[in-house]
Amino acid sequence: MAFETLVIESNNISLSVPQPSGERQLWSRLWGAGLILADLVPLVVPSAQSHPGSSDSVQRVIELGSGLALPSLVAARLGAHVTMTDASAESLALAELNAKSNSIQVYPSNPGDPASDKPAGECVCTRKLNWYDPLEAELASTYDLVLGSDIMYMNRLLRPVARQVRHLLKSDGKALLVDAGRCFGEDFLEICEEYGLKVSLIEQANVRASGFVLKKAVVMLVGFDDDTRQRITDKLRSMSAPSADPEQFGYCL
Repeated sequence: MAFETLVIESNNISLSVPQPSGERQLWSRLWGAGLILADLVPLVVPSAQSHPGSSDSVQRVIELGSGLALPSLVAARLGAHVTMTDASAESLALAELNAKSNSIQVYPSNPGDPASDKPAGECVCTRKLNWYDPLEAELASTYDLVLGSDIMYMNRLLRPVARQVRHLLKSDGKALLVDAGRCFGEDFLEICEEYGLKVSLIEQANVRASGFVLKKAVVMLVGFDDDTRQRITDKLRSMSAPSADPEQFGYCL
């Protein structure tokens, strides 16, 4: 498989992206919602640099459908211990490659171990996770934060995603999901309520991230306070590109 290297300057991350060859897999693309999520991650992941030596700076984070894993790598750079997940073994191998190429350590997946047992900062692991499989008991109530971008592009994905988020989060955990405006928002809110998840939505048109313009971004928040919601709202507004050329719109690069 041949790759091209993309440098995401706003996040100081370089990504190996498979070059087009026939029909491309969904995980092999750089999605606009993922670029936006990566820019929002610093608002919700405490930085190890700003809280040196503090246990508050270590979060256990999991990304659903991580693909090229840009948001995961941004979270790891901030000091979180991140689990990158996907149903595709090829995707996970590429996520590991991207972590290593950015000098982020890759460790075997063992969610039962406390995050404090691992070296501080910049560490990730990968785990194959199919949302339709039975829930994995060892992952229950393990994570402080669930991330996801453009993972609800079909109606039948709403319930599996909500089910996984509920299963993975600690009792005081949080989730940050970004959709490309094609999510069945109200349906997802109702399903989340069935699982005891209270979701709030933020919508913003013409959002620019790393030179890419998404016609509509829908951000879904679970567990965040009003101050964080406002910071995310302000960030999205600052990313708005009201005069964007319609030809720039799309879902992925």
